Amino acid sequence: MPSHVHLIFRSRSNEPQKLLQDFKRFTAKRLLSAIRENTQESRKQWILCMMGRLGRKIGQDYQFWQQHNKPIELWSVDVIDQTILLEV
Repeated sequence: MPSHVHLIFRSRSNEPQKLLQDFKRFTAKRLLSAIRENTQESRKQWILCMMGRLGRKIGQDYQFWQQHNKPIELWSVDVIDQTILLEV
């Protein structure tokens, strides 16, 4: 699926939700700026329109990432191997 991403990360502060929130906020702002500034992007208006429509549903200007997450705690090497193999 080209429309999603899997992240494997570790939160030093034991606050993975905060780390993910910060990551999503940072990347969404950067990607929105990149889309706006790219004069070669032929789908720019459509992308901004779709992101704007989704954002208005939740009271924001734009929405890039989905609101929900499906975190899986990777607590052992066996779980990591099993999870990675399931996704390939």
